[in-house]
Amino acid sequence: PDPQPVESTPLTIDDIEICIRKEGYVPQKADDVISFKIAGERYEVYYLEEKFTILKKFGISDDIDKDILLKACSQAHDEIFMFRSYTHTYENDMTVLCFEVETYVYSAAELERYFPQYLSVINAGIDRQREIYQQLVEEVNSRKAETTVQTMPEAKVVS
Repeated sequence: PDPQPVESTPLTIDDIEICIRKEGYVPQKADDVISFKIAGERYEVYYLEEKFTILKKFGISDDIDKDILLKACSQAHDEIFMFRSYTHTYENDMTVLCFEVETYVYSAAELERYFPQYLSVINAGIDRQREIYQQLVEEVNSRKAETTVQTMPEAKVVS
């Protein structure tokens, strides 16, 4: 006989909260957003029409080179499956760096099975984006140093 299909009910916000709790985190719900913390860092979960998103935001300090940051975001996005990083500017002109994993999830069982992997992907993406940013900054600084050495005038002997 043919195997019977497994009955699964559509994923709900309550299912997401339960899954987060089972992973050992404390979910908090406000409007359509569920948030939880890992080691003091906040993650947000959005779920709309089967699209499941985990989002983590960081403030951007003034000493960050935004052009290099955007290049690092693009490269990390290209390297890590399901991972995306980008900047977002709010109406008050505050800009944040956003990291997210976005996928389609259809049932609580599916979410419970893959939730740890989604967290791993977002954290691996964050780590990789940071590495890329540092590499790009070092390359720029190295080029600046080479340019400075090449354009430095010859020293004159003063008697």
